[in-house]
Amino acid sequence: MVVDLEAWFREYDWQVMQLEPSIWMGTFATAQEEDFDLYVHQDYEWINMAVSPLAPRPHGHLGPRLALALLRLNERTQMVRFAIDGQGDIALYANLPAEELHYEIFARVMDLMTATTSAFAPALARMVADDSVSPPELSGMLK
Repeated sequence: MVVDLEAWFREYDWQVMQLEPSIWMGTFATAQEEDFDLYVHQDYEWINMAVSPLAPRPHGHLGPRLALALLRLNERTQMVRFAIDGQGDIALYANLPAEELHYEIFARVMDLMTATTSAFAPALARMVADDSVSPPELSGMLK
């Protein structure tokens, strides 16, 4: 099923640029006034969303505390997940089945993508810079 994403972006009041026939990109600012790009790819069965990069590429390797924080964040989040993308950056993903998808679910996931980015991107960026850092936002996830 092909969803009319352009209509949904307009209803959500989201400015996007179509990069390819089935790929859109929009930029949003967090409460900390940082800009992030949200990519949306539609195929026949899935709507795939990604904020990438959410945090810069870890230097050399993914530190054990950062890896643990990402896994624990995944345990606590609903409908979105943290991962390392193909370029090695930390990313935030959501995958929605296109069949019987309704605008309300799409909007909820858009809200989750932007809120989760705002809540955790700064702390993850600090941990990428120094794996020994314990940002307060992640304090319960590092033990």
